[in-house]
Amino acid sequence: MNQTQRWITAAGAVLVATGIAMDAFGAHALEHRISERMLDVHATAARYHMLHGLAILIIGLARHRLDRIAAHTALACFAFGLMAFSASLYAMAISDGGFRAGLIVPIGGAGYIFGWLTLAWAAFRSPPRVDAPAK
Repeated sequence: MNQTQRWITAAGAVLVATGIAMDAFGAHALEHRISERMLDVHATAARYHMLHGLAILIIGLARHRLDRIAAHTALACFAFGLMAFSASLYAMAISDGGFRAGLIVPIGGAGYIFGWLTLAWAAFRSPPRVDAPAK
């Protein structure tokens, strides 16, 4: 595993860990402080946070097999989605609806979608694996 793969994989693992921590924070620390609806919003943010952290981790592990430009574009889309979608939902939930995200959340969601489509493109653009000849 090269240095870039290590950083991407580590970043994905840290994002999954922080997503779990945010989910636990919402379930325990915010339970009686914000409305039920905002608890659901917070849980949605954590779910997407963890899922896309896992996606980043997988890209890190499989980067050597994926088209490099497409894989990095998918990473950028997932990072953008984490900041625009999940972070905005966290802010909305923690402020009990006081923070108005407007178009930020759907644009972040579009980033997530584009990231997955780009990851699919990366898989198809990747060179075929050449296995060692059978003996």
